[in-house]
Amino acid sequence: MPYDGAAEAFASWSGSITAETPTSHTPFLGPMGNTPTSLTFTGLPKHDFLHIQFDLLLIKSLDGVDRIDANWGISGPDYWSLRLDDRPTLIRSAISATPDENGFAFAAKMHTFPSVIPSMPVAAGTGASGMNAEGFVMEFKYADISFPMDGVYHVDLTLPHSAADATITAQGYGLSGTSDEGWGLANVKIDTLSAADVTPLTLQEIEQAWKDAASTDVLQSRDAFWKLVSAADTAVDLLSRQDVPPGFNTADVEGRLDAAVGSDAEAGFEARQDLIAMWPGIESILLRSPQFTGPDDPHPANRHHRPTHRSLR
Repeated sequence: MPYDGAAEAFASWSGSITAETPTSHTPFLGPMGNTPTSLTFTGLPKHDFLHIQFDLLLIKSLDGVDRIDANWGISGPDYWSLRLDDRPTLIRSAISATPDENGFAFAAKMHTFPSVIPSMPVAAGTGASGMNAEGFVMEFKYADISFPMDGVYHVDLTLPHSAADATITAQGYGLSGTSDEGWGLANVKIDTLSAADVTPLTLQEIEQAWKDAASTDVLQSRDAFWKLVSAADTAVDLLSRQDVPPGFNTADVEGRLDAAVGSDAEAGFEARQDLIAMWPGIESILLRSPQFTGPDDPHPANRHHRPTHRSLR
């Protein structure tokens, strides 16, 4: 410690494969597929946190949340995950590098990274530090056409950790092979931190982060979530004693209800995913909304069993 992943240092990862990006010649671990790769530390100095930073490279025809292709059968979804030790998975997201071009399925252009809510797809490229700039090209020989396909996403996590040993594991799921779909890690840096190295959050900052974590702005939600994680037991203690329910705007929810059953298929898909991700925080709004319950019954307790927006059920 600290660990700074130069090209020669990637050999310390299990099952490591190394390469350089075609354009910027950045050394990276990969391209990797479904085989997990791990980095293990032993005998760490006394610490309270691990600070993990890296660039996640998404390479070629990753299919995001897509499930069915009319011509080729099942094409996705494609996933990537990150774990620390034997704890619950830190990140498990559908990933896409599919360009926003005609001819590609809409769902293939959507993924759930970097959202911390698995049911909230966003457009591929959301939060990326670069798209289609690293020189990876996918050739579709049957159509004699090719597209640049890559994305770079910076990940910066401060995680409570005090054990003497640590194992970080990254893995893809559902990928068809690295000549077609892959991922990699570049600019990996890992440090141990003491509690004094991490600025504590005030009660007001924790309350705001709790509200922001429920935001439909996926980047704001992500940043707030990991801020709460870095606050560790302080956040748990303060939130357990505070009444800080995430807030939702009634007009915003009702607007999504309208879009969910509207004529625009893409807007409807996005609206339904947003509403699913908001649940159960929006239940009280839905039970009051004639858009959801239907105007024909004056008793809300009865109306909510017969929603007009049946597509949400």
